[in-house]
Amino acid sequence: MSVSEALKKRVSIRAFLDKPVPEEIFKKIFSDAQLSPSNCNVQPWQIYVVSGANRVG
Repeated sequence: MSVSEALKKRVSIRAFLDKPVPEEIFKKIFSDAQLSPSNCNVQPWQIYVVSGANRVG
């Protein structure tokens, strides 16, 4: 897929279901994200995941 094709197929989700995301999905997302490039290979990621009583909103 070319960059132009990816941009044309892009969507933005504005509404979310009020249901939990399975932990395995988060693990897959974070695992895949580790493969993405970063500026000068500094990898400045800080990820926080909260659920249940800890979640505000």
